[in-house]
Amino acid sequence: MNPLDQLQDIALPAQVGTFPWAWGWWLLLAVTLVAIGAAIYWLKQRRQQRHFATLASTQLTQLSSTAPQFSQQVSELLKQTFAAYGQRQQCAALAGEQWHQFLNEYHSADWLALLGNPYQPQATHGGESLRQAAQQVLKQIPKGVPDA
Repeated sequence: MNPLDQLQDIALPAQVGTFPWAWGWWLLLAVTLVAIGAAIYWLKQRRQQRHFATLASTQLTQLSSTAPQFSQQVSELLKQTFAAYGQRQQCAALAGEQWHQFLNEYHSADWLALLGNPYQPQATHGGESLRQAAQQVLKQIPKGVPDA
């Protein structure tokens, strides 16, 4: 009889399971989920901000630049847009020269000439030049920083 016939096969170890994971994998999963959640939140905020700017720009193009109240409508639209971007405290109570200076931080222009004096019987304003300057301000508002 052959002594090798008496040997038994090698016993294989049990299969290594995929669970439970080591703590490092759980940490990686948590960090990945937080990063995905933060990215989704950031994208939604950015989309909403762009929506406000697009909506304000559309409303601005619909205003008639020949109307006597055009400068008041543009000022109101700009203030509403600033409020939508969280700057209500900075601009809500501004009027006259202070409002012009605030707008000048976002787009350098002669706002006194563009907006005119809305309280005169024959209101004067910059017409299409006012519309273009307001468009520039609307482009700067979502960026959150005044024009440098």
